[in-house]
Amino acid sequence: MRGKFLSGITFFFVLNVLIKPIWVFGIDMVVQNRVGADVYGGYFALLNITLMFAILLDMGINMSNTRNVAGDSSSIKAYFPSLFFLRILLFFFFALVVGATGIILGYDAYMLKLLGWMVVNQFLLSSVLFIRSYVGGLQLFKWDAFLSVADKFLMVVIIGFMLYGKDESFHIEYFIGGQTLAYLLALSIGSSVIRSKLTQMAWQFDRKRIKKALQQALPFASLILVMGLYTRLDGVMVERMKGSESGGMYAGAFRLLDIAIQIGVLYSFVLIPVFTRKLNNQHYYGTLMRTSHNLLLSISLSVAMLVLVFHQSLVHWFYDHATASMGYTLAILMMSLPAFYMGYLYGSALTAGGKTKILNRIALGGLGVNFSLNIVLIWHYAEVGAALATFLTQWTAALMQMYFARKIYRVHIHKMQWIALLTMALMQFISFKLLLMFMAWPAALICSALIAMVAPFAFGLINIKKLRGLRS
Repeated sequence: MRGKFLSGITFFFVLNVLIKPIWVFGIDMVVQNRVGADVYGGYFALLNITLMFAILLDMGINMSNTRNVAGDSSSIKAYFPSLFFLRILLFFFFALVVGATGIILGYDAYMLKLLGWMVVNQFLLSSVLFIRSYVGGLQLFKWDAFLSVADKFLMVVIIGFMLYGKDESFHIEYFIGGQTLAYLLALSIGSSVIRSKLTQMAWQFDRKRIKKALQQALPFASLILVMGLYTRLDGVMVERMKGSESGGMYAGAFRLLDIAIQIGVLYSFVLIPVFTRKLNNQHYYGTLMRTSHNLLLSISLSVAMLVLVFHQSLVHWFYDHATASMGYTLAILMMSLPAFYMGYLYGSALTAGGKTKILNRIALGGLGVNFSLNIVLIWHYAEVGAALATFLTQWTAALMQMYFARKIYRVHIHKMQWIALLTMALMQFISFKLLLMFMAWPAALICSALIAMVAPFAFGLINIKKLRGLRS
């Protein structure tokens, strides 16, 4: 098993750096420019409704599966058939909840039709993640990395053909339909990876196994449901309170944050099974936590400083309908990126240790803070207010997760590490500002990006030897 962790992380990173930016900048962003902020804002709100309740499709089974299979690979044969049938039942429950939410929020027949279509897409995506939970638990990291981008790669091909074809007209329905086809193909690929395991199973509905699986997964389900609500509530509330155009502005800024978040998301997927195996190895565990802390925060702070300096130039470059408030929204959202990364790191540690009660309490507090802040801030500042609510909520939750993870696992982050991180961020901000004063912004951005890539190494925050030492 030696080298799987580092090679898995590397493969994750390479594939996502290659594919997901193409998806975001070449497809998703172009779709928003083509259909307009108003139409895309409505789509984004509907998407967030499905994402808020997405956990109802698996009730935390995916996360529980990764932990269980990582501990005992034979569990896939025992549970997969029953969980497969359970997911079909959960799909109808999910559709009922999402449909009822759409009706309560006052969407018209056309928007409800789109919402129904997106419910199907979310089920297909969840099914891909269900397959990946087994692939990751079996430590097939490279296959897991490939499946993490397979749907996006297929969307690039399918939707890209429709976007860049001869026909100038493009409708949001084309975008949703292209996703449906891509998810179906990705699901077929994922199923083929574990096909040899599937053929050995007895395909029957076992109520006892389902009951046991739900009991194990319920803490994860409640956690992800609450986290989904407070991380995706903003997009819905902006659109409902201030209109779909404001929703589109928020969606455009959030898109750039979302792509930056993905490194932390992918890192956490690999961390959970590794943390699970290494809970009793205090030395390895502490080294992994400290090294990951420096790695993730140095990357996220560098990106945040870049966007903080160049936010207005970036949004006007990317979007035909950009405004100054959209730039401010992006800057505030990106300042929450380090908090997201901290949450993925320390949340993964707590998840691996089964500390879901703590995570649930933090998530419930985050939901209350986020909803209250959104009501006040969106009313006064529209999409900028939603960004402020996200910033305050994410930092509060991240600091709480870090506090409990350090307390439980006795992992100490030295003060000098924090000083190095903050000094690096300050030096980057000053350097980027000076470059922008004396150079045209595209040239200044390129030079700043080069500095951002070098700075973590110069400050000793990323150490290749330590990363190599984490091979398991």
